[in-house]
Amino acid sequence: MAATYLSIGLVLCAMGDTDESVHNEFSQSFGYPKVILGMDHAEVADSYVEIGHMLAKRGNYSGAYTQYEWTLMIRENKLGKEHFLAIKSLQDIGLLLQNKGDFKEYEIEYRRALSIQE
Repeated sequence: MAATYLSIGLVLCAMGDTDESVHNEFSQSFGYPKVILGMDHAEVADSYVEIGHMLAKRGNYSGAYTQYEWTLMIRENKLGKEHFLAIKSLQDIGLLLQNKGDFKEYEIEYRRALSIQE
């Protein structure tokens, strides 16, 4: 069920519908894995990142940043700092900061991601 709710949310978001109905779909997709797998499971991080993408698309940068930070924390703890998904989380944060116009912080996050990959 969670995957279906997530898919509906992604489709609605792709169609440009980023209002509360989309947020409800993502929230539904988030609830099931959180209850079954626990708050810090790697699959729960997938829901955080998708909610972050949706919030960023709506211009809610602070909300998106929070979601991306949770995603990063879970992925680093569960998968390791060198895992490509943890690095992808750093890149998501960097891109968000770039879109927000915070270029100094954007550079810091991308250099952080680059240092892990070296």
